[in-house]
Amino acid sequence: MILFILISISLGIEGGYSLPASGFRNIDGGVSWAVNLKNVDGIIAYGINLNTVFNTGKNPGYTLNKTGLKFLLYHSRWRISPVLESGFSYIKRSLHNHKEVGYGFQYGIGFLINFNFESIRIIPGFYYEGVTDFKAQGGFIQFRLGIDYEI
Repeated sequence: MILFILISISLGIEGGYSLPASGFRNIDGGVSWAVNLKNVDGIIAYGINLNTVFNTGKNPGYTLNKTGLKFLLYHSRWRISPVLESGFSYIKRSLHNHKEVGYGFQYGIGFLINFNFESIRIIPGFYYEGVTDFKAQGGFIQFRLGIDYEI
């Protein structure tokens, strides 16, 4: 069983663009990137995702940087598949030389489109990704493009 899990691992990268949807009034948008390690087990794909989102504000000196580790789950056989993500994040907000850091819980829901070619999978997706510290919350609409390679 462990050998089967190790054989069916895929490694992937993602890049995308995020727009604030709720809770962030002073952010224009930002870029995101991620590195994935997934296991396609029959019809379900699950894995871990190390990601970061760098957002700039309407004020040129304002930035919001969110880095996190998430668990993701989706249906690997469907052409259009729903996606669920959850995990923890480290958030850094800065305005010129003043910085504020903290930790939060991140969650995501969305859909992706599976394109399979031999051992390469191209995955464009549309997501809502939220972040909360259980006192306040905010969220982003994200467009991502991912490429996975089955090892």
